[in-house]
Amino acid sequence: MRTGASSPEADGLRNECRLFTRYLLRQDPDSYVLDCYVSLQPAALEGASPLALPDAVLLETGTSGLFRLRIADAYARVFRPRCLLRRKLILTFAILENSGRFHSCFTSGVSSSYPSALIRIAASMIGFGLALTASLFVVAPRIVLGARRSKRGRA
Repeated sequence: MRTGASSPEADGLRNECRLFTRYLLRQDPDSYVLDCYVSLQPAALEGASPLALPDAVLLETGTSGLFRLRIADAYARVFRPRCLLRRKLILTFAILENSGRFHSCFTSGVSSSYPSALIRIAASMIGFGLALTASLFVVAPRIVLGARRSKRGRA
């Protein structure tokens, strides 16, 4: 894989990394994170060929914006935990966790009161529930329709 600045594939991967970093941290990645993400793609892609239809739908949905990424990630967490989208998100997470600029977001605790922590946990659970519900209307139909089309194409 060519990872130079002029490679369209590398540019696409950098955009993907920016989106994933914004999703995970609400911040933009630095050049270290972007370069690592591009150079470590073979690790994320290992064993992912050929790409299964649900994985392709999840990746396409997830890379089309933050809101859709949240929905695709919620679906993938429950129904496709080993899909390519989750592998790429985990790769991004691992790079961020090991970067000088972002590691403290993952390694330092948040001091807060017990009620405040419960409220944050409840809000997170509600957000996940809403995203998962939305995924059943956005992602699941695309997977089912794609499966039907591929069956018709083989028949």
